[in-house]
Amino acid sequence: MIEDLGINYKKIIKDLDRIANLPRHLISDGYDEALEIIKEIAIQNGFEFIIHSYPTGYDCGTWVIPEKWTLNRSTLTSKSGEIILDSNKDPLSCVSYSESFNGEVNREDLLGHIHTSLHQPNATPFIFKYYKREWGLCCSEEIKRTLTDESYHVNIDTTFSNGELKVGEIISKGKLDESFVYLSHLCHPYQVNDGPIGIFPLMEIIKKLKESGNNYTIRQLIVPENIGSAAWLSKNKLLIPKLKGGLFVEMIGTDLKLRVNHSFSNNSVVDDITSHVLDDLDIDYYDDVFVYANDEKQFNGPGVNVPILGVNRSNMTRKPEVMQAFDFYHTSLDTISNINSNNMRESIYVINELINAYDNYLIKPSACFIGEPFLSRYNLHIDAFEGMDQHRSNEEMMDLIFYSGKNLTVYEISNVMNISMKKAKNVYDKLLEKGLIEFTSF
Repeated sequence: MIEDLGINYKKIIKDLDRIANLPRHLISDGYDEALEIIKEIAIQNGFEFIIHSYPTGYDCGTWVIPEKWTLNRSTLTSKSGEIILDSNKDPLSCVSYSESFNGEVNREDLLGHIHTSLHQPNATPFIFKYYKREWGLCCSEEIKRTLTDESYHVNIDTTFSNGELKVGEIISKGKLDESFVYLSHLCHPYQVNDGPIGIFPLMEIIKKLKESGNNYTIRQLIVPENIGSAAWLSKNKLLIPKLKGGLFVEMIGTDLKLRVNHSFSNNSVVDDITSHVLDDLDIDYYDDVFVYANDEKQFNGPGVNVPILGVNRSNMTRKPEVMQAFDFYHTSLDTISNINSNNMRESIYVINELINAYDNYLIKPSACFIGEPFLSRYNLHIDAFEGMDQHRSNEEMMDLIFYSGKNLTVYEISNVMNISMKKAKNVYDKLLEKGLIEFTSF
């Protein structure tokens, strides 16, 4: 059963609506405007917010930051003067990062530059050409079928200029320097489930954890997909050894079943506890292997090896039955109105449980004493001679105390003892209050 988290879902949608219809191209004024709105909301929630900037031409390993792109206007006009496509009316009708073009083209040449969606023929697709210079237009199959004239006039007016790729980082400092990383991407213009839908739920979950006092430092990254993470990692190499794991969150409001894509290694303690938590929640979900989809690739890749898992409601799997991630994927139909609110709520509940489990149960209790502690001095003694229940409670507490010197996480200790993680953590919290243990990173 999904519990009430005390999260304002209406505010999440309201905040998402502020950025949903902005032209959030990879490097663009629309992306920057959206990031400033997110910064404003984050600061209102009491977070530290940093914007990292990477100039055009910056080499971040194997990736090079491209130019800023501005769409002034694009039109497709018939011989009779009828405007068939106009980016002022349909902003997805021009390929993102299309080069400029102005001239007459015959029908055959035009169709070679027209893009439609095979899985949503009545929608305009979102197509991008970040690293390949060519001009292009987008439309529905219905409009494409009307293009029967011998020639048309294409006018695409775009500007390439030096700019700055930007990554937003929300930091919630914890008791430990080690960090968990939670990511969503922002760079798909006019798309909602594909990317930005993860930003505000993560912010709300991290805010609630911050109020109760997070153990790990938490870093929420808002990135241009893939290249944003590559750039951030290139400038934060010294942080990599302190990154313990995390989640990439997107597509959580589609009509599909929840899917968890594990890390590349699929053998980390983060992978293990994720499956454990989800199985305990009795959630219907796909427990899936790693896929080469989003920014998980950067964090799981060579030289980084941080177990970032993906949480989504998509068809992204190693053996896809269909190629599109979800019904409205990369089209003009990926809008606020097409969010499945019940699925989004369930997704947020699951993500909340995972983030809280990582923070509370992937810590190691380390004894601040040697030998057996004199618990009566700390009002923690359980008299084992007062009945079998007391005897079992005494042994359980003593087992937990003795495991605090075995270099295991709370999660691992609870597994060995076959008790709940929450029960183990409650005992360790009492010991922590008395100064008998401290928590360290795994």
